Amino acid sequence: MPSQFSTSFFSKQDGHTTYIEPNAAPIRDPEGHTSGIVFVFHDVSQTHELTQQLSHQATHDVLTGLFNRRDSKSR
Repeated sequence: MPSQFSTSFFSKQDGHTTYIEPNAAPIRDPEGHTSGIVFVFHDVSQTHELTQQLSHQATHDVLTGLFNRRDSKSR
């Protein structure tokens, strides 16, 4: 059964950040003994960026860039 980890990120010296979701699963032989592990890293940078944009749009006025009145009441 694959293992789920939370989203992590790597920052390069040039300031670029890559967001990843790592997963790991055992490699088993026909008898069911673990003989290794496979790791898969899924780049979720675009999803992270779009989520941040939607969050900002949902809480800020388009014209002024200030918090929405509705959102300021909940803070």
